[in-house]
Amino acid sequence: MDSTENSISLPFKEDPICSKIKMKVRQALLALGNSPDLHIYEWNDTFLNERSFRPEARYLQRAKRFYERLDPFQKRVLISECLEFGRVYPFWYYGWVSEPAYRKERKAVLKALKAEIK
Repeated sequence: MDSTENSISLPFKEDPICSKIKMKVRQALLALGNSPDLHIYEWNDTFLNERSFRPEARYLQRAKRFYERLDPFQKRVLISECLEFGRVYPFWYYGWVSEPAYRKERKAVLKALKAEIK
């Protein structure tokens, strides 16, 4: 048995792209009159569509479309590693997958995020 398979590592540092995206999302929510802490799954499509003439609304629409294409586990990865980094228990995934599997999934989600949202 490989000892690294079951080892526990320290929580990840915030990815610089995620830090930028989190800041832009919070600013966009504020600019549109919402709480910066509004969860992505609570964003109202009608509200965003009615304000789609504003760049902030279009940015949030892109982020939400990306989120909606993810599977349930990937959604949790995006929320915990990017949108709400530091607010979620860092080892939440232990009941779901091993550390190496989580690292692989995290890497894939962040790579897709970087390619699509910026």
